[in-house]
Amino acid sequence: MGKIVMPKHSAVLEEIESTLEIYYKANGWMQNKDFKQKLKNEIGDDQYQSSYTKKMQVLSYFGFIEWEDINRNRSPRRITESGKQLYVAVKNNDTQKIWGLLVDSLENIKFGRDNFGCPDSNSDVEPPNVLIRGILDIGYLNSTEFGYLIWRLEDEGGNYTDVINEIKKIREDNTEIEMNSLIMRYKDWKPILIMARWEFLIEEKENKGESRVVINPKVLDDYKLRLRNLKIYNIDKPVNDIDDICLDENGKRIIKPLQLPDSYSFDIGKQNLCIEMINDNDQNIVEGDNVLFVNKGIKKLLAYNVYRINSIQNNEYKYTMDVEKKQLVNEDKEYEIIRELNEEDE
Repeated sequence: MGKIVMPKHSAVLEEIESTLEIYYKANGWMQNKDFKQKLKNEIGDDQYQSSYTKKMQVLSYFGFIEWEDINRNRSPRRITESGKQLYVAVKNNDTQKIWGLLVDSLENIKFGRDNFGCPDSNSDVEPPNVLIRGILDIGYLNSTEFGYLIWRLEDEGGNYTDVINEIKKIREDNTEIEMNSLIMRYKDWKPILIMARWEFLIEEKENKGESRVVINPKVLDDYKLRLRNLKIYNIDKPVNDIDDICLDENGKRIIKPLQLPDSYSFDIGKQNLCIEMINDNDQNIVEGDNVLFVNKGIKKLLAYNVYRINSIQNNEYKYTMDVEKKQLVNEDKEYEIIRELNEEDE
């Protein structure tokens, strides 16, 4: 397929959260030299000089930090909107919010290519998603099994179901995976461990001393269906067919259009919105609804994500909403989406 690269630097939680805080406070593009100095002030200056900029690798990998130019190693970087939400959630010890943001990343971020955490990677395979799907299918994965699974998919062109069955057979026969240099490289799963640090995954020790991970049962309670639908190849991301966005399998509407003046398009993405709805009495938007923000008359999308309305309050002429970003929609499908929303609105 190509060349797969994963972050190899530390997943020490304190260092990652310090990095997140520095970029959150900068609230804009930051030069690497400025970041390094600020991080040294936080964690000390006794590490290798090249180590400091690598502290952002895992955050960049999951889409919480972005580069101005992915092709320049010294490119300025900044926190993303999801990164800002992550920082607030971390400060508030809001584990549920952190889990939701991680699921959003797994659904929408490309890990195998065009990824800010590993710009040299060029592969169809999505390692974090492969891990999650593997755990769902066979209960857990240890680091060697994960390395084997990635190797068979990436370098051998194996079929996912066949490889999962191979791992099951190895377990049943109580034999060991025959190691090679690529499996050894892929089993170094530092980007995976940050999900354990935030309790999305639970890390356990096997009898032979190797670590294995399972999905936190509390995460499964809320996100099992979304995790089951994760794409293990980025050529399948992020595309949602129109029927998957607007209607369920019975033709019932599951996404509502929420009409706003065009001027609010720049505010969409903020967790707390103070907005003026068009024809608010007719729109019938309530807490718990999933919406697509559209302009007056439902002529165009104002954002390419579905949002969940967690709370809504009417303050005379405006509404205050707490919104949560959900799945990304395919921009190329905008015409069909608008047509479907209008048909259902009639």
